[in-house]
Amino acid sequence: FTVTEGGRPVTDLRPVHDALGHAVIIRPEDLGYRHLHAVPTAGRGPELEFEGGVPARGTYRVFVEFSRGERLYLAANTVSVQR
Repeated sequence: FTVTEGGRPVTDLRPVHDALGHAVIIRPEDLGYRHLHAVPTAGRGPELEFEGGVPARGTYRVFVEFSRGERLYLAANTVSVQR
């Protein structure tokens, strides 16, 4: 995931619970989910990389949480996994 504001890269992310970002991936059919932490990096954004996958093809809802300053943000996205 790439964090931007007004089309510009955000490079002032700060850790929350020892990670620059957290992701929850939800499978709508049965509400199965995965909770992932961003891979540790030396930077502070704009890229957030998460290791882990989904169990099968389908449509998933992804929620990514990150922090800037004292404020938490939550971004939501729907992804379609084909393989």
